[in-house]
Amino acid sequence: MSLYDLLWPHGPAVAVLIGGGGKTSLMARIAGEASRRGLPLLLSTTTRLQRPCPISAASLHVGSRPPNLYRPGNSSQDNSSLNNFSPGDSLPGDSTRVRPVLWVDTVCADGSKWSGPPLQTLESFLIESQRAGELPAVLIEADGSAGRPVKASGPDEPVIPCCVDTIAVIIGLSALGRPVGKKTVHRLEPFLRATKASPEDIITPELLIRLIAHPEGSFKGARTGMRRLLILNQADTGEDVRQAVRIAESIISGDSAGSGKIETVAVTSLHNNIPIRGIISI
Repeated sequence: MSLYDLLWPHGPAVAVLIGGGGKTSLMARIAGEASRRGLPLLLSTTTRLQRPCPISAASLHVGSRPPNLYRPGNSSQDNSSLNNFSPGDSLPGDSTRVRPVLWVDTVCADGSKWSGPPLQTLESFLIESQRAGELPAVLIEADGSAGRPVKASGPDEPVIPCCVDTIAVIIGLSALGRPVGKKTVHRLEPFLRATKASPEDIITPELLIRLIAHPEGSFKGARTGMRRLLILNQADTGEDVRQAVRIAESIISGDSAGSGKIETVAVTSLHNNIPIRGIISI
């Protein structure tokens, strides 16, 4: 299974991505898969995304007006142009091939990040595209993690738009064996509340299971009817995979994520040629 098919097993829909430990890397890998397959894909954020464009397989669309993912054009690979969608190079016999599009709005004050498009504009685009039967696969980063492998949500996070079919939570296994602290956990206070841990405790699979299962933990903001997908990333060694399976089996066999059931857990290593190392599901 590809990462694209993991996110959209039943065809194009809207997915949000939250957590820590590889969100941008995951978006980049999925954009690459979509580009190679000629599949329309819209990437965006309801928060902020680093500059310069971190997703080389995507054309960069800057501005509050939505992009046109299906408009024909040239084959420029320049992703720095403003308010412009540039399709990728066409494959022989495929003149309709398009590149994924990364939609952002303005540069933040310090110049290091892009802000996402206005939430109301993004939601209007999703609703109108859905009504018209033209909704592409959409992947929206809905929180920030400051580069930490583990993330708990603050009071105003995550920012989840309407029309979401799948909420995907990513957790970095590189946190295991490290002390609980700000170098490992983004939003330390809500993490401590959800896990009942103390600062400098060692992060274990049990602590991550508590975070995932808590109603205000990893899947905070998930709505009734949303498909819940857990991605345990940074499974770069055999021991990492064994720990991930241990977490996955506990989550799937018990009540998790508050009122919602997690039916699928993917174990990934995004730096490998084959990123999915295992899938555990009911």
